[in-house]
Amino acid sequence: MTGSIQERIDAAITRVDSALGAHQMRANAPLSPKLLTKLKAELIAMRGAVERRDHVPAYPRALIDWPGDEQFVQEMVSLAYDYKRGIN
Repeated sequence: MTGSIQERIDAAITRVDSALGAHQMRANAPLSPKLLTKLKAELIAMRGAVERRDHVPAYPRALIDWPGDEQFVQEMVSLAYDYKRGIN
């Protein structure tokens, strides 16, 4: 995924919202609604702290062991890694 960290976070929030909507419609979606809700909260906190980078996302640990949904999980973990490293 390319773009600034801010753009990537916004795109991730959109993807999480779409996944939550799919779960509500009982359609196939990545992760669980509970984990997606926690993920969205972390992404919103990251978005608010982009300039300071004083928020450390805690979601990657829970995602790494999630079975299936590898591409979605990899994108979220990569975003957290780049955010922590200060990559724009």
